[in-house]
Amino acid sequence: MMNPPMIYTVKDVCSLAGVSRKTLFYYDRIGLLSPSERKGKQRSRLYTDAEIHTLERIRYYQKAGLRLSEISHLLNEPDQDHSDIFQTVIDRLSDEMKKAEETIRLCEKAREEYEHASGKMPGLRNHD
Repeated sequence: MMNPPMIYTVKDVCSLAGVSRKTLFYYDRIGLLSPSERKGKQRSRLYTDAEIHTLERIRYYQKAGLRLSEISHLLNEPDQDHSDIFQTVIDRLSDEMKKAEETIRLCEKAREEYEHASGKMPGLRNHD
């Protein structure tokens, strides 16, 4: 005998997945994650383990740097080869890393110029 599927409310899903109600409603609005059903006069959103699993995948892909539009393609076209999406993300993250490294170099240079111009010794605090 099979057990009936677990049913989760919005509050349950938010607690389980660590997302806000606003995020969950946004995912529903853009078609990324819809509830399995709506019940009652309030049309309360109800979710099953399948939606919880999908939400876990969404969060995983987000942590890997994918945009919601890219995640939507992965979830809605499971039979397609999406290697290009991952390569695009890798390229984008590599570009962001290069920009961050350049910003760090500029900040270090600005700090050195500031310390030189103000007569401060690098690494020492001046007590006035």
